[in-house]
This record gives sequence, structure tokens and C-alpha cells, in this order.
Amino acid sequence: MSNFFELNEYVIDEKVRPFKMENAYLIHDINGEMVGAVEQHISGGGKAARVLFGRTAKTFQKFNLNILDAEGNILITMDREGRIGMKGYTVLITEPSGNVLGKVAPKLSFKSVIFHIYDASENVVGILNGKLLGINYTIQNPDETQIGTINKDFSNVAREIFTSADKYRVSLTGSVEKEKKLLITAAAVAIDMLLHEIR
Repeated sequence: MSNFFELNEYVIDEKVRPFKMENAYLIHDINGEMVGAVEQHISGGGKAARVLFGRTAKTFQKFNLNILDAEGNILITMDREGRIGMKGYTVLITEPSGNVLGKVAPKLSFKSVIFHIYDASENVVGILNGKLLGINYTIQNPDETQIGTINKDFSNVAREIFTSADKYRVSLTGSVEKEKKLLITAAAVAIDMLLHEIR
């Protein structure tokens, strides 16, 4: 079995759920072997709100997700900080112990979609830079040198037409430490949740 932390290329694949309320993703290596997963948790009240108010409730609800390893152990937890404004697009990332690992937050730009990845000390450790249209992002160090990409994989066109399921390929260059790789993975999921799942 592949070790997620040894991979420089992997796919984050949303599970197809025709009547979904909770989002779920599988993380595969490029050969299709599962190396992790992402599971969302919604309270009973949150589910009731979605039934009553539909997409409007989904847009303004906070969300909580766990990124798991292949054995189902929680690696990190992701929480949307707020419901409106900039906090509505900021995701806090914590370890199972409750310690803050970092966060993903947007940077205002009228030309592109930019998210900063912060560590626990509020230092920028990565930048995701993409176009206003499309799902293609460069992953950069704070000095803006590119260390990878996040791209939408359109190989399964039929499924993408008839469902809202998304698939993202994360490609990294060189060695990336464990914590930063987890933050980058969380950022890729956060972009899907914030820009494509709560619209």
C-alpha cells in the first residue's frame, strides 16, 4: 500500500452521491490505489436546514471535514470559520489533538483566485493561484516559486456531465514535508468546498 506522505502525485476524487448532503472524497495514487479519504460531518439540524432551505442553507452553513489515512485514522480536521464575508472563505486546519496546524484563506484579487496557506504561527507557507474561470491552480512557495499544480481531471466526461462530482490531480515537485503536504491537500479540498460546492 502506498504511503500518502511519500507521494508527489495523487488524485482527490469526489464520491458520487445522487442525493448527497455530506461531501466525501477518496484520495488515490496515480495507479488508482486508495491512500486516504475525506469525510464531511453535518449535524441533524444542519441536514434539516438543507432539506428546508436547499442550496441557500448550504451556502451559509459552516462545514467540518476530516482527512483520513487509508486505515481510517484522522490526520487533520478542517472547519469553515464563518458563514459570510472573508471568514466564510477561511478554513481552519487542526490536528486530532486539537492543536492548530494552519489555515487556508483567500487574498483579495480582481484578476485571479488566490488562497494563502498559513502555518500555526500565521506565516504564509504556500500560495494557490488560479484563474477566475476553470479549476487549474499553481502551488507556490511564499517567494512565488512554483512547487506544484492542482488540476481538474476531465477524463470521465460522462460522469462529470450528469453529477456534480469533481476530481483533482495534485502534482508536487521535489520534497515537501508532511505538514505542508497535509495543508496543500486541505487547501485543494477547501477550494472545491468553497468555490464549487456551496455556490
